[in-house]
Order: sequence, then C-alpha cells, then structure tokens
Amino acid sequence: MNTIANSLGIKGLSEAILQRILSAIKGRAPFETVRANALQVNDRYGFIFGLGFPVNLLKAYYRGEGRGKWKSIRVLLKILFSSVKKDGGDRNFFCPFKADIWLNGERLPIGSYTAILGSTVKEVGLGFKPTRRAGEREGFFQILCCEMGPKRMGLTALKILLGMELRDPKIFDRMATRSVITLEKPVDMQMDGEIFKDQKEIRLHVGPAIRFIRYLPSP
Repeated sequence: MNTIANSLGIKGLSEAILQRILSAIKGRAPFETVRANALQVNDRYGFIFGLGFPVNLLKAYYRGEGRGKWKSIRVLLKILFSSVKKDGGDRNFFCPFKADIWLNGERLPIGSYTAILGSTVKEVGLGFKPTRRAGEREGFFQILCCEMGPKRMGLTALKILLGMELRDPKIFDRMATRSVITLEKPVDMQMDGEIFKDQKEIRLHVGPAIRFIRYLPSP
C-alpha cells in the first residue's frame, strides 16, 4: 500500500521510487531528505500500531479482491450500515476490550476501549489520516484511545476518511514518548498493516529517527 512513503510525500509505485532514488544517488536527479521516527512495539520496529477497530477494519479490507481508497470506503460503509441495523448487525468490529494504559508514566482513567492507534506518521493506511500531529515533534508519537459504541465509531472512521477534523470527548489524544498497554484478555494487534495474534502486553517507545530520500521534480 506504500503507506509510509505516501505519508512522507514519496509518491509513485515502488519500482519507480527505487529508480528515482538510484538516479538521485548517482547525482542525476535533485532530491531532499525527510526525517521520521520509527515506533518500537515490543521487539519490533515500524511506524503504525493499532488495536481493536483498526485491526478489524484491516481484516475486512484484506478479505476478497481489490485494493485502494474506494475499497476502503465500501468496507467502511458496509460496517457502518451493519452498526445501525435493528438486529445489531456484525458488532464484532466494535467489540470493546479492557486495557490498563500508561502514557509517559501517567495512567489513563478509562479502562475500556474500542480502538487504540499510535503512529509517527500522518497516514495510517487505507486512506486514513487520523494522526495529523504525528511528526510535528521529533522524538514523539501520537496516540489515540477511543471509547465509543458501534454507530459513533463508524461515523468517526468515516469522518477520518473524508478528511474531517475530529472533536469528540470520547477520543483521548496525546503526544507521547512511551506507553505500556496491558490487556485483560489477549487481542490481535496490527503493525504497519501486518497482524500479530494474541497480544497481552504491549510496550511502545519512540525509535530512532530515520532519513528518507525524497525525489524533487526538475524545475
């Protein structure tokens, strides 16, 4: 999905990006560098981390054929319509989970969550840009912790996809350097689009700052 590259303003297919980088290194094309911190999640490094709804949305996206923003919209609308059905629809997308969360040594008071998302880049995949403050301060990541019912969570996800500003008292939004998340029961986690099963304790730390080559179009 080239999520990290897109978030850093590095556009194009992977092969074309590589070719432009090689040309830049050989001095045949102008370029600049952009820095972004990695995010350490236990013993792995990436840029994006999620629990709950972000994982369930990703699983639904991976099912069947097709990729891209329009599939994201179709999947999200299907989930949203399901959440407002009188029979309750498929509420598994919005199952709350209990977690004890510490951010920078401070314990959050909520206790039950529908979604947790942490990132050092603005775009987190599938066209979503909820962590718009990520990257504003080097050495920090943005983390969002949500406690919402199905309808509210679905509408919030749709607002994010449409680029609307989020203002909701049910969203805990913080810039952090470290976090420890202890889950009452094991849940699946996603990291940079890859799903890891049955996680019980998750430790987040800001990783090293990495420089990326960004191609500049010729004047």
